[in-house]
Amino acid sequence: MSAPPRMKAVSIFTPEEQASLYSMIGIGTFFSSIIIFKFIQKFGGRWTFTGYGICSGIATILLPFCVDHSFAAVIVIRFLQGIGSGMSFVSVGYVATAWSPTQQRGLFMSCLTTFNQVC
Repeated sequence: MSAPPRMKAVSIFTPEEQASLYSMIGIGTFFSSIIIFKFIQKFGGRWTFTGYGICSGIATILLPFCVDHSFAAVIVIRFLQGIGSGMSFVSVGYVATAWSPTQQRGLFMSCLTTFNQVC
């Protein structure tokens, strides 16, 4: 039996465009971490995290369609994914403050953040 033929990888975007797409996640995460506390104070943690999750989910669903449309649309979607990603960093502190006893906050936060190393 012979091995199946290998497919050649085709890049849709130039290296500069790829760098921009990776950067937009970081920019969205930074922007998100600035405004999330105001949303938590105004709407509460549950509604804020639900909104961020919906934003991230919609952006992920729309990404394949935006690739066919234009590079600018993909940039916007990657920014929205970054906003959704930023919620995960802030939520660790929020959950630790809201749900853990003061004496065990360090242990609680270390357990919550192990997903970064495991993944």
